[in-house]
Amino acid sequence: SAYNDIIIALKKDPFTPPTLASLVSKGKSYKEAVGCLLKTGEIFKCGAEFVFLKSSWSEIESFIRTTLKNQKELKIGELRDRFNFSRKYAVPILEETDRIQLTKRLGDIRVKGEKFESQ
Repeated sequence: SAYNDIIIALKKDPFTPPTLASLVSKGKSYKEAVGCLLKTGEIFKCGAEFVFLKSSWSEIESFIRTTLKNQKELKIGELRDRFNFSRKYAVPILEETDRIQLTKRLGDIRVKGEKFESQ
């Protein structure tokens, strides 16, 4: 039941998911379901705040890759506008792509990170 509830919530708003804290605060079965979904790779943990369906995260990552292949930099507004979400989501997403070295922050923009080509 918890598993299905989480999947439904993530599919409902694929690019503006509920916070991880709100999901696991629903009880032990939700914590276990999140753990299982992470272990199987069905969801992707974005920083400490959010989880995305793997397909949603892949779409975000693909947009970032395409943008950085076609131009030298990515502005937060481009990501925000493409997925129609607020800075609440855009900032943690870009921080996560910095952490995994897909991108690198240079002031207010992102450029290709050290692992851009290898991922």
